[in-house]
Amino acid sequence: MQNQTVELDTLQNLYDEWFEVRLKDIDKLEEIKSKIDSIVKHIKGYIFTHPEYWLISLGHDVILENLSEAAVSLDQLEKLGTNRSLNGRYEYYYYLFKASYLLLKGENKEALKNFHFAGERLIHVPDRIEKAEFYLKLGTIYYHLRRTIESIHYISNALNLFKTENGYDRRIATCEIALGLNSVDLRQWEEAEEHFYNALNYAHKDNSMRALIYHDLGLLYAEQNMSKAAIHWLTESITGSSLNYKTIYLIAREYFKLGQINEAEYWLEKGLMITQKEKINTYQIRFNLLKVLYTETDKDVTEKNLREGIQHFINENDWNYVEEYSKYLADFYATNQKYQEAVQYYQLMIKAQKKISEMGALK
Repeated sequence: MQNQTVELDTLQNLYDEWFEVRLKDIDKLEEIKSKIDSIVKHIKGYIFTHPEYWLISLGHDVILENLSEAAVSLDQLEKLGTNRSLNGRYEYYYYLFKASYLLLKGENKEALKNFHFAGERLIHVPDRIEKAEFYLKLGTIYYHLRRTIESIHYISNALNLFKTENGYDRRIATCEIALGLNSVDLRQWEEAEEHFYNALNYAHKDNSMRALIYHDLGLLYAEQNMSKAAIHWLTESITGSSLNYKTIYLIAREYFKLGQINEAEYWLEKGLMITQKEKINTYQIRFNLLKVLYTETDKDVTEKNLREGIQHFINENDWNYVEEYSKYLADFYATNQKYQEAVQYYQLMIKAQKKISEMGALK
């Protein structure tokens, strides 16, 4: 019994250490998590009665973007009834990690709802670096929802807070990346490039962070229809690292634009395999639509897939994708002299643009 008490005290110290270093040092983070796992496996029944372990596991998997493992941790947390068993501080992290997991899966509506739940509990974590992290996460979800003004506001606040203390170069780089992505949306190409190179200055020898920045440089050039430059940076971003389905989507799309169909289909199949395995519905649909738009010859199949995809994005309030695919379908109908249907989807495209504009102007 005394040994178990010692182990429980050690675990609590490791939990505190994990939270302390999670925004600074991924290598140290993995070392701490390994120690936690080695202790937990010797305490009979621990994982069935202590949601704190699954909370740490969820946060850890989210940081490493291990979506399938994160799903297991979240499921275990919810089985244990987090609302009844977590204190205010841990409840904040529960909603923060859950929101981050949903954001990684592209489930933006649910992610935002959980970020708001986390915000209501931020009072239990009175630390400016934690506040900076929350602002960064909130700014990120607003970026995905194309609420650009809010996104820039929160990410700028986060950047200023992270710069007040040493050791947060990775988070500063992340803020610069997010500001760069907002600049891409605003078509401010030079500002975007400046933010991405600022991020590289803070990434130093952090290979995973540099890979992310290379991806975003690829996106920057893709948005300017500089497909060869885009493919260069996108393929650089996946050299020696795990495959990122968003990067793969862009590579496939740019190869299609260049008319290099074999290369495009090679990457498209890779992307489909990943999104099917991880159950990432939004990108499964996007990969399928990409294939339809560039390779499908049956007009009925093209129409059916586009209509179903657009309806999915309407249901998810992903108005950016509603706008994108409504234009494709409207153009498709116009080309095939179905003018009434074309007008319907041009109108939907305009409605989506208004929705995006409204969300971007909200304070």
